Amino acid sequence: FTEAFLVSGENFADSLSIGSFASKNCIPLLLTPSTILSDSVLNSINTNGITKITIIGGESAITADLENQLKDLKLSVNRIGGLNRTHTSVLVGQTFFPNAETGIFTNGMTFSDALVAAPYGALLNSPILLIQKNELGKNMEDFLNRSYTKLGIVIGGDNAISPETHQLLLLH
Repeated sequence: FTEAFLVSGENFADSLSIGSFASKNCIPLLLTPSTILSDSVLNSINTNGITKITIIGGESAITADLENQLKDLKLSVNRIGGLNRTHTSVLVGQTFFPNAETGIFTNGMTFSDALVAAPYGALLNSPILLIQKNELGKNMEDFLNRSYTKLGIVIGGDNAISPETHQLLLLH
């Protein structure tokens, strides 16, 4: 492989958003501190001949300085990052699953449900879409109104995604 995804090793949300796509396409996820390029990540880039890095997450997850460190290494660098974790998951869905008919919804504030959903997302070629317990959020609603998604699968019980939020999903 010559491509990798770079995600924060300090926060789980962005790695969960890209996990199903990375798994399905055998693209490694490199976990890094938000501000510096760790020796282990640099070693992985060099050892594996990685030439393209896609940063998943905004500048609060992976700083612009770290992005510039990658560019200084003459790597092709792209970033997919939204205003928050929900928005980032929407952007990942739009970018890597533009024609997905199924979306997998999990609470974006906890990692367990999205973690176990990633292989299922890879199998179904579906994005992991992070939502809040009690609301979808404007970015997610806009995405659902414009997407090809016909089926939503909610992973997690009522403590993760409220019945009211389930109802909102049914309206889309």
